[in-house]
Amino acid sequence: MRPKQSKNNPSKRTLAMALLLGVWMIGIIVRLVWLQVVRHDHYVARAAQNQTSQIETLAMRGPILDRNGKELAVSVIFDSIYADQKQFNDKDGKHLAEKQEQRQKTARMLAPLLGMNEAELVKKLTGDLGYLRLTAKLDPEKSQEIKDVITKNHLWGV
Repeated sequence: MRPKQSKNNPSKRTLAMALLLGVWMIGIIVRLVWLQVVRHDHYVARAAQNQTSQIETLAMRGPILDRNGKELAVSVIFDSIYADQKQFNDKDGKHLAEKQEQRQKTARMLAPLLGMNEAELVKKLTGDLGYLRLTAKLDPEKSQEIKDVITKNHLWGV
């Protein structure tokens, strides 16, 4: 036979369950503080990345014809060339020579194709503003030629 427990003393099982429940609640609270306070910036950045995307759309319209069927206006696709100045700069100074060499190489390869002076292009690539348009409204052949030079010579930041 078991000894009777008095009504005033909680049983060991109830005490253990209450302790386990308390530890579990403290664990949940610690985890919530970790996620919502300590790692807040990380999750804000991830949410922004998940909520934004780039979709390239080409607004092509049909040709405008006169009453005889002759084309009066057609859609023409032009490309623009942009450079990311931040890719050519080294704020830490660890890779400064490499970045300067890449900037010179890029300017040497692209200046003739863009119709610019090499020194002028080096000056445009220097800075930390971010994206900078180097030229606009390139015809498809010239654009493809520039793309080929960029790929062949492993130029980055353009």
